[in-house]
Amino acid sequence: MSLIVYDPHTKRFEKEQVAGEGILKVLYGTAPGTLLLNGLIKRKAVQLFAGAYCDSPFSVSRIKPFIEDYGIPMAEAVIPPGGFRTFNEFFTRALRPGARPLPAKGCHLVSPADARVRVATDLAIDAALQAKGHPYHLAELLGDASLAEPFEGGTLFTLRLNPTDYHRFHYPISCMDLGSAHFPGAYYSVNPLALQRIPELYLKNKRVVTYLRHPSLGPIALVQVGATSVGSIHHRRGAGPARIGEEKGYFAFGGSTLLVLTPPSPGWAIREDLLLLSAKGLEVRLRQGESLMEDLLARSPLDEETTDQASKKA
Repeated sequence: MSLIVYDPHTKRFEKEQVAGEGILKVLYGTAPGTLLLNGLIKRKAVQLFAGAYCDSPFSVSRIKPFIEDYGIPMAEAVIPPGGFRTFNEFFTRALRPGARPLPAKGCHLVSPADARVRVATDLAIDAALQAKGHPYHLAELLGDASLAEPFEGGTLFTLRLNPTDYHRFHYPISCMDLGSAHFPGAYYSVNPLALQRIPELYLKNKRVVTYLRHPSLGPIALVQVGATSVGSIHHRRGAGPARIGEEKGYFAFGGSTLLVLTPPSPGWAIREDLLLLSAKGLEVRLRQGESLMEDLLARSPLDEETTDQASKKA
C-alpha cells in the first residue's frame, strides 16, 4: 500500500508513512483479517477498552517510541509541566500560539485540521462519491434530506488525518455554530485501503455533524468521522458565534476524517493545486488554518482601511 501525497510546503510528492500499515494490510486485505475486523475490532466495547488504555498511565511508555518512529515535531507542541501523563494526553496535545497562522487578509474557508485533503465539486445530493468510487448519499450523511438540499451543486472537502497528525480540529471560517447531531456507528479505519474495501464507510462509522452558517457562504456542514482506535469525538465548545481558527474539538487516539460541505459558491475560488491534484486522485497535505478557498469578492481589512482613508481625504 503506497500513498503518495503532495506537500505544497516542500513542493514535492512524498510517500506517506502510515502508522500501523502492516496491521491495516492484514485487516482490510485478507479474509482472516476481515473476519477478525467484523467480529471484534470494529465494535464499541473493543474501542472503549483501547481508549481506556490510552487514557491510563500505563500508556506513557508508548509516547517516546511514537515520536521517534514518526518524527513528530514536538517543538511546536505545548508540553505540560512534568510531561504527558497518558498517551491520549500526548495525542491530543495543543500547539503553541502562532504554530498555525491564518491567512493575513481576505475572506477564506480554511482547513480545520492538519490533514491530507481532496476536493469534489458539483455535488449531486443523491450520489456523491467517497474515495475509491463507493457512492454514499448526502441526505444519510447529514441525517436529513432537507439538510442536504442546500449542497446540491456544492463542494465537498475530505480531510484525512493520519494518527501521526495534530488531532485537534478548528472552525474553518467565522460563523454561527447551530449545533451538532450525533450518529452512532462502527470504528473502521479511514485509511484509503479501508475506503476501498468498505462501501459507505462514512455512513457506517460513528460520526458527528456540526451545522454552521456564514453570512455570505451560507450553510456549512462540518462532519467528524471516527475511526479504528478512536475512543470518541470530543467537543470543547457548543453552539453560538465562532471565530475562524477557534478550536472546536479533538479526536482521541487513531486516524480520523473531517468532511466540509459548502453550497454552490459563486465568487469563491478553490486553491488551484487542490483542484488539479484531486482530479488526478491525489491528496494535498495542508496544515490547519491554510486556505481551502477564498471569497474573491470580499474586501480584506486592509482594503477597507484604504477605502476609509480615501473617503476622509475626499
